[in-house]
Amino acid sequence: MACLVRFYVDIEHTGQNLAFYLKYKYRYFVAHILKLLWNIGDYRQSLLTIAKDQYFTKFINMVQNDATYCMDEAMESIQKINELRVQ
Repeated sequence: MACLVRFYVDIEHTGQNLAFYLKYKYRYFVAHILKLLWNIGDYRQSLLTIAKDQYFTKFINMVQNDATYCMDEAMESIQKINELRVQ
């Protein structure tokens, strides 16, 4: 679990000029794996154990940022759909 969290965070600081969408794509799949592993007790305990690590704080911040980005994109899409529907 710690490796997945660290990977999620380190994607942002690869030093490569990766586009935001590519970084987001990788983080999306890591988040999906973490969600699946959360249902397994041993992995859940492992994640709770690393919760005080500095990478975990960065991880949570990035998860929140990604969720905010998704909500923003969804709201913009809903607005565009409504505008097209009115026309």
